[in-house]
Amino acid sequence: MAFLGLEQLPNVHFLGLKHRNAVPNYMKHMNVLTMAYRTSADVWAYVAFPLRLVEYLATGIPIVSCPLKVIEEHFRGLISVALEPSQWVEKIQLALKEEAIDNVQKRKSSVQHHSWDCRVDLMESYYQQMTDR
Repeated sequence: MAFLGLEQLPNVHFLGLKHRNAVPNYMKHMNVLTMAYRTSADVWAYVAFPLRLVEYLATGIPIVSCPLKVIEEHFRGLISVALEPSQWVEKIQLALKEEAIDNVQKRKSSVQHHSWDCRVDLMESYYQQMTDR
């Protein structure tokens, strides 16, 4: 499968299918994480809450993303949003230069309440509310 010449670039590597348990080890070695979806107000991705968003924020690594409603509403200022190809290049280059340690901590702490333990606790509280009626 051709990827528009990406396989010819020295900094792009197609590694094939990896087990999900191996993914965090790959993410640790990234300088910038990206989330690219086809988006518009009438496409499902615009209103999605991708699990990778929480995973990416938990790493503290800078993120560049397409516009998503969840970013606008809950993570503004923590994730760079790019619309046009030139903006993607610009935002990635800026992210590569980021040196602020407090930005890393802000990203990590922004998703502490999204852990699986917190989600289970929330579901249990909903269940308890329903059964207490």
